[in-house]
Amino acid sequence: MYCYRCNGTLDLGRDTCGKCGTDIRIYKKIVYASNRAYNSALVKANSRNLSGAREDLKQSLYLYKKNIMARNLLGLVEYALGEPAEALKQWVIAKNLASDNRDADRYINAMRRSSKEMDSEGHGVKKLNQALTYARNDADDLAVIQLKKVISVHPNMTKAYNLLALLYMKTQRTEQAKRVLRNCLQVDTGNVTALRYLKDIEETEAAGGARNVGTVGENEREQLIIPVRFRDYGTYLSNALYILLGLVIGLLIAWFVIVPGRVEKKTGDQEANLRSLESEIGSLQDKVNYYEASAQSTDEIVSIETTEHDPDEVTTEEPSTEAFVVESLPKKPEWITSWRLNQEAVVNCVNQYNQPDYPATINTFFTINPTLLSANNETHYRNLAALLFDSQVSQIMMRAAANQFNSNQFAAAASFYDALALLHPENAYFIYHAGRAYENLGQTELAANRYWQTAVLYPGTSEGANSAQRYMQLTGNPELPPLPSGTEISDYTRGYTADYFTDQITN
Repeated sequence: MYCYRCNGTLDLGRDTCGKCGTDIRIYKKIVYASNRAYNSALVKANSRNLSGAREDLKQSLYLYKKNIMARNLLGLVEYALGEPAEALKQWVIAKNLASDNRDADRYINAMRRSSKEMDSEGHGVKKLNQALTYARNDADDLAVIQLKKVISVHPNMTKAYNLLALLYMKTQRTEQAKRVLRNCLQVDTGNVTALRYLKDIEETEAAGGARNVGTVGENEREQLIIPVRFRDYGTYLSNALYILLGLVIGLLIAWFVIVPGRVEKKTGDQEANLRSLESEIGSLQDKVNYYEASAQSTDEIVSIETTEHDPDEVTTEEPSTEAFVVESLPKKPEWITSWRLNQEAVVNCVNQYNQPDYPATINTFFTINPTLLSANNETHYRNLAALLFDSQVSQIMMRAAANQFNSNQFAAAASFYDALALLHPENAYFIYHAGRAYENLGQTELAANRYWQTAVLYPGTSEGANSAQRYMQLTGNPELPPLPSGTEISDYTRGYTADYFTDQITN
């Protein structure tokens, strides 16, 4: 069973998805109910109660449309009831839902190989519709003849049986009607319409109603159903002429109207694309010239400093006071100045989001310089900003961080909380819990740094007060180091939005 939200494999012994943390209790009940309906349909289908099986299968698919076994079986039931088009539709849907569905492949290929049978089925549907038209126009005799021909060619078409029985009942030929209905029930023991007609006949006979009023010997003649397979050659010939005439008219329209317009439009599009490419090439060349010139002055290039820590390293020694030098404050956007590295960062960010690896995505996103984006990457950057600052991503990360923390997976929890602190610098909760995760890992320097940041940047919060105490316990310092001179707290605690980053784009 797969999660309906992230399509990850589910552990049926748990009530949540192990990948995205989604509650799956109700989802499991729905899938189990769909499977119960499928099992009931399978029992009914084996006992030739095809109508009952069809209703159960429709209920199964109503509850869970991706129940491939139910959809395959519904196709077989529809085919057995003389509905090949409906059967083919169910198998095609099943194939689209599961590309490795070998049963659906086998059924579809079998129908393709028997193209003559398919053509005959379509012909039978046409004749059934014609019989229905006759019946509505009170041409009962013509309708009866038409239906007998349909049944002789398609003995599983229950609709033809029911309509023929109804016509017999209308003319009070009850014996013939009962014989036809019994034949229908041999195909489908649970056919509700046939059962209702039989009950009506029995009630009429019990009440002393008229029985068969046909002429002598008519019953014997009714048993003779002429097995005729025929083609309406006149109809086919006229249809072929109409199709040929339509093709000629279509070719004339295409030659004199559509082709000249498309040629002109294609020429215009090519010229527009050429101008666009020339403009983009000129813009890129300007940027390359600019950065080649600016690269000669090293003081104009801003490098990105990163401090790597082993998340599995556990510090057992008691740290001294001198070991806890104040680290950098929370990261503000650190933008790459190299045009090539900037484009590579956009591609890496998109790939990390698609995995999905949200902490890596967020860290990479904060290194992208929106002033150096190509036309294609500008669109990617806007989409990434809209996705990352969507509340759903934050909620997924918060649930993941809490689950990792409660499962003692502190390294993963710390990476999630650090990423959330980048997204929401206005909230002290995330950076404080990152410190707790690092403390549980034994990485006391990182823990002390996160506590110091929380205490000095959010002094009026409960997290700030708790962080001050934890910092002094870890380091042994009796007081907190102050912020560097000239530091504006508001620069580090102001919340970001997607609009903030997209507004920086200058192409």
